[in-house]
Amino acid sequence: LKWTVNAIPSDLNAGKSSSPFNDWDFNFRGAGQSLQGGSGPTRNYFTFYQSADTYNIERLEFDRGPNSILFGVGTIGGVMSAYTKQARLDQNFSAAQFTTDSNGTFRFEGDINRRLNPKLAVRLNLLEKRFRGWRDQDEDFQRAATLAVTSKLGARTSLRIDAEKSRAERSFIRSTAAEGVTRYDGTVANTWGSTLSTAS
Repeated sequence: LKWTVNAIPSDLNAGKSSSPFNDWDFNFRGAGQSLQGGSGPTRNYFTFYQSADTYNIERLEFDRGPNSILFGVGTIGGVMSAYTKQARLDQNFSAAQFTTDSNGTFRFEGDINRRLNPKLAVRLNLLEKRFRGWRDQDEDFQRAATLAVTSKLGARTSLRIDAEKSRAERSFIRSTAAEGVTRYDGTVANTWGSTLSTAS
C-alpha cells in the first residue's frame, strides 16, 4: 500500500484519536474507507477484516473505482483484493525462506505443495515471525499455518478448500506529543546575516 498510487495505508503510530482507520484499513483516491465510505479489504472475493500476513498470499490487486464490484466488493474509491495460494495440480515443490536483522527479528516461511493424483493436490504454508523494532517493547509475534486443497471435478469445474490457523501478539507503540518536541536549552544562536557553512 505504501508504494501504490493514490492509496493511504493506516498509520498505526498515529494513535486512536488521530487515525480514522483500523490497522487493516486504507484509503483509495481520498474517497474514504470503512466508516468513511466503503468496506475493508477482501480475500478470495470476501471482505476480510484482518491485518493479514503475506506468507500465504499469491496475488494482490488494487481495483480502482466503482468497477471494483466486479471483484467481489464495490466502493467509490476502490478495493484491495488478496488471493491465497492454491494447491497446484501440475507439480510438486518445496520452498523455505528465512530472514533476520540487527534488532533480533527473525522470520521463517515454508511452502510445500504435493500432487496426490492428477485430480487432487494439497499445499501447506507455514509462518513463524518474531519482529523486534528499534524502540523498547516494540515486538510482534505470529505463528500461522494454512492448508489448501484443490480437487478437479471436471474439465471446467474444480473445488477449493482453504483452512488457516493463526496466533498473533503485537505491542502497540503510541506516539505522544512529548516524543516530537525537544526541550529548549536556553541557548540562542545568532545566525542572521552569517555566512552559511555550506557556502562555497
